[in-house]
Amino acid sequence: MDSLEKLSDLELTLLLKEGNQSAFTEIYERYWAGLFRHAQKMLRNEEEAADIVQDIFAMILNKADSLNFTGSISGFLYASVRNKTLDFIRGSKVRDKFITTMMSLSEKNHYHLNEDLIAQDLAMRIEEGIAKLPPKMRRVFELSRKSGLSQSEIADKLDISETTVKKQIGRAIKILRMRIQLIIITTLLLIF
Repeated sequence: MDSLEKLSDLELTLLLKEGNQSAFTEIYERYWAGLFRHAQKMLRNEEEAADIVQDIFAMILNKADSLNFTGSISGFLYASVRNKTLDFIRGSKVRDKFITTMMSLSEKNHYHLNEDLIAQDLAMRIEEGIAKLPPKMRRVFELSRKSGLSQSEIADKLDISETTVKKQIGRAIKILRMRIQLIIITTLLLIF
């Protein structure tokens, strides 16, 4: 094997199932951009599209030995991204409907939310959530979001791979997103 770039998807899939990290990297490089565009067309949001694609690749990396592809890896990846994107859209619609309903109840009952206090409380809880992240993940996340460093700059600064940086940021966002959703729902329930 001179180069993994010359291997077919089937050959890469077999290597991936054997735990070959280079095969995973080749699949990632071969399909990430196309999968990202696919998700972005559906979501019209770059960050959410990137998160979904990262989640799919993280799943593949973690479960490579137990995955059974009935067709090509390409088909599996695109179907996974499509399904995860549709799940995300459904979840967003449910969350939006819940918030709209709660706001409607607020107006009917003449509740007036002090938006500044709620925003301050949410910001404080987000900071608490960031502080509770594992130390390495928190450092990567803060360098990305607070210091504005690119993934390659973070990788250079911390002497880790760009893939690790991407994974850490993706996991941090996923953890924080779940905490924020719980905070919003809890806050709305306490108000009403």
